[in-house]
Amino acid sequence: MPKDSSNRKIMVACPCLNEAHRVQEAISSLLGDKGAVDYDILLLDGGSTDGTQEKVRAAFGDRVEIVHNPYRLQAHAVNMAAGIAIERGAEFLVRADLHAKYPCDFISKLCATAHRTEASSVVVSMRTQGGNRVQNAAKLLFSTWLGNGGSPHRTEGYRGWVAHGHHALFRVEEFARVGGYDPEFAANEDAEFDLRLVRANGRIFLESDAAIDYFPRPTLRSTFKQFFRNGRYRVWTAVKHREKLGKRQLLPMAIAPILILFALLALVVPWALVIPISYLSLVFYLAWSGAQKETPVAPFSVWGLAAILAIVTHIGFSVGALRGLHDLYRADRAKAKRLQQRQHLDLRVVLK
Repeated sequence: MPKDSSNRKIMVACPCLNEAHRVQEAISSLLGDKGAVDYDILLLDGGSTDGTQEKVRAAFGDRVEIVHNPYRLQAHAVNMAAGIAIERGAEFLVRADLHAKYPCDFISKLCATAHRTEASSVVVSMRTQGGNRVQNAAKLLFSTWLGNGGSPHRTEGYRGWVAHGHHALFRVEEFARVGGYDPEFAANEDAEFDLRLVRANGRIFLESDAAIDYFPRPTLRSTFKQFFRNGRYRVWTAVKHREKLGKRQLLPMAIAPILILFALLALVVPWALVIPISYLSLVFYLAWSGAQKETPVAPFSVWGLAAILAIVTHIGFSVGALRGLHDLYRADRAKAKRLQQRQHLDLRVVLK
């Protein structure tokens, strides 16, 4: 690691809302980095009611600065942290969500990579961890193409320049230059930012050596809500930037309309059920084959639930995408036009 990397001022932003069950482990893992000494940790709390702030004060005292985020959303939280970073003269802004555990050299590794590559942003890989039955199924699902679609930051080992990844570090001046996160986005704010950053000649480096342990949603319902939001705001990103979507987005987007169409058609033409049955069969087969690669003796209770979870994520994303289209084209065309006018944001305006 370069000798001067630990002497740089670093701002670590932890967006938070009701994370009492995860906050202590996540922040403890960040504080374990002995190679980074000159950094502040901000807990940007959106109004937690589960005792998150009290737990942080009791465990870390003044080492963690708690900042109230009146807007609740992650995009606002990180933008607020960027504003504080600018005021304090920080060079790097690290985003550390609390549904993860971080390697012992996470902060120093990111800074060293940014220094070596001169990247505008350093992103990292995610290792999905198990827990309860749904989380164990998610660990299996997201380790396969069925769950990750071949996304570089969802597959361990890839290291290099990318167009998108799990957000970890920004150069503060680069984050501000392209306007930070768009606060219109309650989800997918990271992908939307990366699109603007790349179009503004920014460069994103995926550092696999700083991979994090990610803890997925613990229930099918919360997973559906997560992917619904992702689908909804992924459409917003595409509309805002007049972007052509790839197969990884278009395939799951099409699932709900196709299943609904052929289910209705089957009321008149029974053979139409072949399509929904084929989809379900394919998902269960892919989940089973993925399980065989990971654990040849994986029971049905694991890979069967992984298949059900895949269906939940696909339909959640698809229904969310339909909602996004409704938002932007039928319910409020003015919103679509306003988003398209927000190609270049001013962080000073965003922070107001």
